[in-house]
Parts: sequence; structure tokens; C-alpha cells
Amino acid sequence: QNFLNKHKPFNCDLDLIEINTLENVGFQEIAAAFNDAFADYFISIQFTAEHLEIKFAHEDGKLALSVGAFENGQLVGFILHFEDIIEGKKVDYNGRTGVRVAYRGNQLTSKMYEYLFPKLKELAIEKLVLEVINENHSASKIYHQLGFKTIREVECFKGKLNSVPLKRLETPYKIVEFEQHDW
Repeated sequence: QNFLNKHKPFNCDLDLIEINTLENVGFQEIAAAFNDAFADYFISIQFTAEHLEIKFAHEDGKLALSVGAFENGQLVGFILHFEDIIEGKKVDYNGRTGVRVAYRGNQLTSKMYEYLFPKLKELAIEKLVLEVINENHSASKIYHQLGFKTIREVECFKGKLNSVPLKRLETPYKIVEFEQHDW
């Protein structure tokens, strides 16, 4: 409560904002908040509820580790988390953080992590990772203030690949669909 009260609101009454997990939130509502939060993003990202649910299932998404900021029951900000075991360590990956356009500037990402950090510690999560596009200066600033450190930078490219159409390949090929595959 102290954390919420020491910051002055910009766009909303912080006393009305509730932070909680996304365990009881449907993918339709998460997708709507996601699409609004990323409507003006550097790269066009939009999800249907079905695609988001498939992403969660395939990447071991955890709604119990994902959190949201709610105003009057409406999801206005979120952090989507996925869990993995890497080199024997329990790793939690921030797959996406977003705040609806009208609610930005209220430090909701910081408030959601303030809520989430004790839960991650309780679950013995050993490492928390995320990725940020360099041009997203406000997100980088928030994450550094929360204690995240830049470990590496990678180049991302955009464009069309100049490749040989499959019909013109000289080597015969066969497409086989896996029913199950042990990655």
C-alpha cells in the first residue's frame, strides 16, 4: 500500500489499481489488453486470444507467474511470464510487458514487478530474463531501475529473404510432418 501511495498519479487514480496474477483472466481479455498496449509499438504485434493461448501452451507460459494491473476489474497492464529449466536452473522469462496507452506514465510495470518479485523468490526462481528493443528507452530505463542488467545485445534484421523457391531446388526433398518430436 505504501508503494502505491507514494507516487502521484498521471492518468488514473492509483488507489483504484489492483495488482494480481492472471490466473483467473481469460485469453480474450489478455489479448485485448495486449493489442491495445502494442498498437503503437515499433513492430506491429497483434494476437488473437487463440494464438496467445497456443503461445502459452507451447512455451510453458504461467498465468500464476504472469501479473496484471486492473482498474475496476479491467486489465490495463500486464507482464506475461514463461518458465524453463536452463542449465539446471529455474528460469522465468518475461515474454512481454505491456500497459494500455491511456495508462502509461503511472509506473504500473514497477508496481507489477514489486508484486511479483516475492512470488518468484518464494518459487525459487533462480534467474529472471527479458529482452528489450534498444529504441524502447522508457522500458530500458524502467528495467534498469528495477535492477535488471544488460547482459548482451543482439542485432535484429527486417526484410525479405532472397531464397530459391522450392520448385527450383535441384535436390529432391520430402516434407514429413512429425506427430511427436522430442526436442
